[in-house]
Amino acid sequence: MDMNTVRNVGGIGALILVLSPIVGLIPVIGGLINLVGVIMVIVAMYGLSQHYKSPDIFKNYLIGLVVVFVGTILAVVLGGASLLSMGMIGTQEAAGIFGGLIAFISSVLLAFAVLWVGAIIGSFFMRKALLQAAEVTKNENFKWAGNLFLIGSVLLIILIGGVVSWVGAIFLALAFFGLKK
Repeated sequence: MDMNTVRNVGGIGALILVLSPIVGLIPVIGGLINLVGVIMVIVAMYGLSQHYKSPDIFKNYLIGLVVVFVGTILAVVLGGASLLSMGMIGTQEAAGIFGGLIAFISSVLLAFAVLWVGAIIGSFFMRKALLQAAEVTKNENFKWAGNLFLIGSVLLIILIGGVVSWVGAIFLALAFFGLKK
């Protein structure tokens, strides 16, 4: 894959990720469009790693995405289980409602903790890949994107992490579009 293709595929994929807060509001189609953006960035990272003969760029980025994906799936399963447990609360006697409510809250907190830890570990690997990309391309925007993704993941606990990661996606788009042809 030539650098012009890497530049365009990665840049457009990252722009889709930048638009994800808006596009994601469209039921079903929004999620598919965001998935296309993620796949385009993966393909571009593969092309980048092939061009610079640095397979760790792609490997680390892919590991990061897989960890985030698995963490998200586990969090959704735990969240679904907590909703099911909430449905059972109504069938219990008054004394059991408090225990059911505690179980529900615990499940939700556990689901969020799994999501948070998965995001941090995944973004650590993504940052590692983006720092390697910054080194071989001499493009500091990759470094900024990686740092902002990691900081955003850590800050998810206080709910501003999504905004920080969104800014990281902007830097990722700038990084790809800033690649030399």
